[in-house]
Amino acid sequence: MVLSGALGSFQDPESQVAAINDARGLVGAAYSGPSGVDEQALAEAYHKLGGLQDRAAALRTGGGIKSLLQQAIPGLTPGEASAESRRLLGSTEFQQRRAAGESEVGRLRSLAEREGLAASTFAAQRGTEERAISQAATDYLNAQRAGLAGDLDAQVAERAASQASIESAYRDLLESGSLSALDGVAEGGLTFDPTRLQTEAQVGLAESERVRAEIMAKYGDIADVPLLTPHLGRHGRSRINQLDPQWDEDNPGVSPQDREVIRKRAVERQRELDALFSPGAEGEFDTYNPSQFGSKIQLPDVRGYASFDPGTQPSRGNVSTEDQRRIYNRINEIVGSLDRIEASGEGFRAARISADVEAFLENEILTLENQKASLSNNKRQWLSLARRARSKYKKARSKAKWAKIGGIGDLGGLLGDSSAGAKTSALFFG
Repeated sequence: MVLSGALGSFQDPESQVAAINDARGLVGAAYSGPSGVDEQALAEAYHKLGGLQDRAAALRTGGGIKSLLQQAIPGLTPGEASAESRRLLGSTEFQQRRAAGESEVGRLRSLAEREGLAASTFAAQRGTEERAISQAATDYLNAQRAGLAGDLDAQVAERAASQASIESAYRDLLESGSLSALDGVAEGGLTFDPTRLQTEAQVGLAESERVRAEIMAKYGDIADVPLLTPHLGRHGRSRINQLDPQWDEDNPGVSPQDREVIRKRAVERQRELDALFSPGAEGEFDTYNPSQFGSKIQLPDVRGYASFDPGTQPSRGNVSTEDQRRIYNRINEIVGSLDRIEASGEGFRAARISADVEAFLENEILTLENQKASLSNNKRQWLSLARRARSKYKKARSKAKWAKIGGIGDLGGLLGDSSAGAKTSALFFG
C-alpha cells in the first residue's frame, strides 16, 4: 500500500515528499539496533560469577572455609579459624545456605548465557526481517518498472515497424506506380482510402489486358503476324480480312497455301478480339483497350499526386503517457536511479502517405480543357464533374472543413453519387 501509494499523483507537494520518503524507508529498510548484549558487561558478569562459584566450591571443605575466614576476619588465629571451620562444616543451617548460594550462582550463570544467546538471535532475526522487507520492496518496484518499460519498448518496436512498412510501401508506389503497393499499409498510414482508387478503370484495364493476353496466347502460332486493320472491300464496304502487306514483304518464302492458312487464323483471331475490344462492336473492353481506331486508356499516374510524411521516430518519451512517465520516474527516484523518461516536445507522429486532391483536379481539368475540341462524350462528362468537384473542394477548404476531404479518396463526396457520374469518374480517375 505504501509503495503503490507513492507512485500515485499528488496535489500537495509535501504529501508527495512524505510518500516518497516512506517508500524509500521500505526500500532501504535495515536493522539498526544492538547486535546482542554488551560483551564487556557480559564478560565482567561472567568474571564475578566465576569468583562466586570458586567461593561456593571453597565452602565445601574445612580448608576452604578456614582460608575464607582468615581473609574475612583480620587477626583471627589459625586455631580459631580451624575450630570455626569445623563448626560450620557440621552445621546443618550453614550447609543449607551454602548449597542455596551455590545453586543461585549456577542459575545466574545459565541465565546470563541464555540471555546473551537470545539477544544475539534477536538481532540476527531483526536484521533478516529488515533485509527481507527491503528486498521485497525493491523487487516490487523493479517488477513495476520492468513491466512498464517492456510495454513501452513493445510500443516503440511496433510503431517503428509500422513506420518502416509505410515508408517501404511509398517507395514501392514510386517504383511501380501501382496502387497495389499500398495494400496492407497500417491503419492511419494513409490520408485517403486506396480502395477508392481501385476504380472501374483500374479493374477494367487490368481485366482487359488479362483477357487480351489469353486470346493472343491461343494464337501463338501466328504471334509474329500483326493484327489486321480495316480496308475497303468490294462495293466500298469496310473489311478486316487481309494480312498486312508489310508482312508479305517480310516473308516472301511463305507458300500461297500456308499464307492462306495464316490469313484465316489471323482473321479468326481478329474477330475474337474485336468482339470484346472493338469500339465499333461496342465490346466489353473497347473503352479500356480498343483493338481498332484508338489506344489503351492512360490513367492518371498516382505518383504525381502522392507525398510522404515520415513522421517521427518512436521513443519511450513520445509513446508514453504522462502517468506512465510519472510512475517510471518516481520508481527510479525511490530506488536512487538517475534514469528518467522525459516527454518529447513534438510527440509521436505516425508516417503518412497523402494525395493532393487539388493538384489532381487542377491538372486533370487543364489537360482535358487543352483537348476540349477532340474530347469523347465520356471525357466531357468527366471534365464537367472535375470542375464541380474543384468548386466544392475549394468551398469546403475555405470553411476549414478541408481536413475531412484531404485525400483523393474523398472525391466521391465531391463528385456526387449519381451512377452515371460515378461511372464516368471511375473511367478517368486513377
